[in-house]
Amino acid sequence: MEPNQSFYSLKKEAEIRPTTLGQAARIQGVTPAEISLIAVMLRKAGAAE
Repeated sequence: MEPNQSFYSLKKEAEIRPTTLGQAARIQGVTPAEISLIAVMLRKAGAAE
């Protein structure tokens, strides 16, 4: 969960639980900027492992 994401998009993602960035990008109300933030977080999490 990214603190900069809108409440609406966080709620939608929690309901739908996408398994890929492509699925998340298709959720109505989720902006391209939010998808970019998620991608950066995933890359950082992968690098930390």
